[in-house]
Amino acid sequence: MIILLALLALSLCRSSYTVIDSYSNSTSYVLLLNYTGKESYYVKPTSPIIKQLKFTFHCLAFNDFFFKITDPNNKRFEVPQEGIFPVDPYTNFSYPISASAVRFEYNTDPFDFILTRAATGSVLFSTLNTDFIFSDHYIQIGSEVNSEYIYGIGQRFQEGFRRKDGKWTIFNRDRGKVIDKGTGLQTYGFYPFYLLREKNNLFHINYLRNSNAMDVVKSTVEGNHYIVYKVIGGILDFRFFLTEDNPELVIEKLNLHSGKSALPPFWSLGFHQSKHGYHNITYLQNVMKGYEENDLPLDTIWTDI
Repeated sequence: MIILLALLALSLCRSSYTVIDSYSNSTSYVLLLNYTGKESYYVKPTSPIIKQLKFTFHCLAFNDFFFKITDPNNKRFEVPQEGIFPVDPYTNFSYPISASAVRFEYNTDPFDFILTRAATGSVLFSTLNTDFIFSDHYIQIGSEVNSEYIYGIGQRFQEGFRRKDGKWTIFNRDRGKVIDKGTGLQTYGFYPFYLLREKNNLFHINYLRNSNAMDVVKSTVEGNHYIVYKVIGGILDFRFFLTEDNPELVIEKLNLHSGKSALPPFWSLGFHQSKHGYHNITYLQNVMKGYEENDLPLDTIWTDI
């Protein structure tokens, strides 16, 4: 059984899609993709291959663009842009691709594409020589990246800030005191984006707007650096923010997109005491008494961990 599953996964390597129809204007490309592979599902029959896909590339502003891959025949969950969810202020904007900071090229059979900086030719996203799988419960897409200086991808305790080669899991988990060295030991937050410093010291952010659990695998092959996303559902909706040599500016772009932090209540800005292992109310009272006896400020004490 293990051998059969491995052979099936290998048979789906690279892209098994071809472009059967296309539409474009000065700001967008829309491509209809058709599955040409032999397998009807990925690993298990409960995860059928999506046979038709819709690919959209749209330029929003000079340094802002997205590409999206969806099922045109069946609605799949995607993060809303309404209510409590962040609303992209550029949603209804359009900008001519030829005048923008990005260049888009694609191949029809098999389907793959590449996004580069117009000014430098630096690769921003390229599916060349990477696997592309789109099934009901497993989606995989990969890209070559311009340099090894990648930051972000989820929340975890780690050694240093730069992402090294390894498996970086994004799936909220209440877990502390664990150092993640690229083995999938994530913690509380869900942040599916990375900041990359390109070889020419320009910066960009790649943000995957998807709320499903995922692994993001970084690897180095013959000196080339790759990022592979392995997601268990939803759609692929990648939003890019480009800037020049100041990383703070591209972070500001992300904050504008996701929404700025809410104004916190006044009491939350004070001194908080939090500790694991308050065994009973007497223990807690003694802790509070210690603050009083030593004339120390205490605005909040947390007892839920």
